[in-house]
Amino acid sequence: MSRTALITGASAGIGAALARVYAAKGWNLILTARREAPLLALAEELTAAHGVAATVIPEDLSDPAAPERLVAAIAERGLTVDGLVNNAGFSRVTGFLDTDLVAHRAMIQVMLTAPVELSRLLLPAMIERGFGRVLNVASLAGQMPATGGDTLYGPIKSFLIKASQGLYLETQGTGVHVTVL
Repeated sequence: MSRTALITGASAGIGAALARVYAAKGWNLILTARREAPLLALAEELTAAHGVAATVIPEDLSDPAAPERLVAAIAERGLTVDGLVNNAGFSRVTGFLDTDLVAHRAMIQVMLTAPVELSRLLLPAMIERGFGRVLNVASLAGQMPATGGDTLYGPIKSFLIKASQGLYLETQGTGVHVTVL
């Protein structure tokens, strides 16, 4: 049986690397990020290299409506998400007071709110099917002392670590496994 993983922030970096790992293991992919061109190139690469289906759905997770739109777009295509990789993210190192509120809001939306919403939207069906995987990409910054200049990054990653631990406990015995990286 072939499985499908939704990977956020798949256009580059860790997201693209994880897409390559999942494809090499035979998982079909739903790739999302803001930039469509790199997603299309990655989808083509992975389909050619591994024979997996790779669906591209561009989405900007800084938009509060994006998680619901993304899940609706997946459903419209008749796809099922067996694995969710909450990877999308970025950092602001210009300092808390030197970064405008819109940029702070976008960071919180992409790295904290969107993973929570996508997990909440997709976990019930995984539990109903008795199989699912959620991988939340955090950082050692979530376990380190706070730093100035990148004030929100560590706390957001700390939240992802704790939320992942809680979801792991809550989904035990359901066939769904929640992991934090």
